[in-house]
Amino acid sequence: MKKNCYIIGSAIVTDTSQGYDVADRWMATLATVDSINARDRNAEIFILETGSKKCPAWMDDRFPKNVKIYNWQFDSRVNEIRAESKQYGDLLSSKYSIKGKDKEFTKRFLWTAYIKSATESYAILKFFQMHDLSEYDKVFKISGRYILNNEFDLSNYENKWTFKHQATLSDGTENISSVMWCFRGEHEKEFKQKWKNTYNWLVDAWKIRHECKDLESSIHHGFGNTDEERQFTFIKPLGVMGIVNSPDKEEKLKIVAQ
Repeated sequence: MKKNCYIIGSAIVTDTSQGYDVADRWMATLATVDSINARDRNAEIFILETGSKKCPAWMDDRFPKNVKIYNWQFDSRVNEIRAESKQYGDLLSSKYSIKGKDKEFTKRFLWTAYIKSATESYAILKFFQMHDLSEYDKVFKISGRYILNNEFDLSNYENKWTFKHQATLSDGTENISSVMWCFRGEHEKEFKQKWKNTYNWLVDAWKIRHECKDLESSIHHGFGNTDEERQFTFIKPLGVMGIVNSPDKEEKLKIVAQ
């Protein structure tokens, strides 16, 4: 029986995290792994760690044996994305505004939006380039510190690739959840190319078109120009839940299920 691959995008230590916050984020990442192992005994798990600093070795050592961690905190492209995020925040804060918030908040929102979407999509692309995923039955991506809940059902993911539709934007773009998605290993070559297109479309939106675009809307454009090309299968629920982060420190934490 083929195994299932689970890719966890993670940034445990960030520029704004403090000691207790780091410990909480690490514990939540452990919970992500535990939730996968509790619901799929055939799992191989890969953590793509792209935070601003490397976690202590004892933290890495606490993960189960079916987990491999890639420490890409100092990857050259990851560092470039961090630098670009500040540039785009400064540049686009004159174009975008957030009701009730000052310009500094808008800058912080913009650089957070870019760094999250660009780093996540790049790390997945790098992982894709390193691995032959055709050996797996299913390949999942789940955001760090989210957990699979009781609504998760492997049999819902027998499609070529599976996403969750969140909304349709005013320009017709489908906003697609990036929290979790899945594709069948036999379709890895096609999916990898579409993911590369997604990453390129996202980066070009910020760099060339000077537009604030997130990964959720970039997937729609990267996967093709028509529904026939995109071949999306949407399901609800995905069977995942977690805490939604916000750049507004005054905003209460939100726990959402998808």
